[in-house]
Amino acid sequence: MSPNRRSEFASPFDAMLAETRAQFDALYGGGAPAPAAMPVGSAAAASGSEAELTARYGTGWRHEITERRREGDEAVALCRLTIPERGIVKAQFARAPIHGGSNVAGHAGGVAFRAGGAGEEGEAAAFAAAAEAALAKCVALL
Repeated sequence: MSPNRRSEFASPFDAMLAETRAQFDALYGGGAPAPAAMPVGSAAAASGSEAELTARYGTGWRHEITERRREGDEAVALCRLTIPERGIVKAQFARAPIHGGSNVAGHAGGVAFRAGGAGEEGEAAAFAAAAEAALAKCVALL
């Protein structure tokens, strides 16, 4: 293929990429601000750990949840805390139970199964609790 000739897949891919970018911009208004740039009174700075970090380091810190996964009836989150001005990087895992449990559970043919569950709200709350607990563990290491 010559360097100036485009693949037959390039045009649909480019269209899909442009559509996805437009949807992202519509959702986030062209991009979300960094967590450290948000004002202290915002929802992002509502937790005790975030308030403590803001009191100690001002806006010179940031954190991100780099991994989220579900293990059975628990939500697991990995938080990475970065304080660039001091060269500090901390990472911690934390777990939180997913409340609401299953309605039916058992074993059949050596395979465990579970029907029912907490739903999206219970799972989202568990992931939020795991993320906060992971951030609190990072703050405890400072």
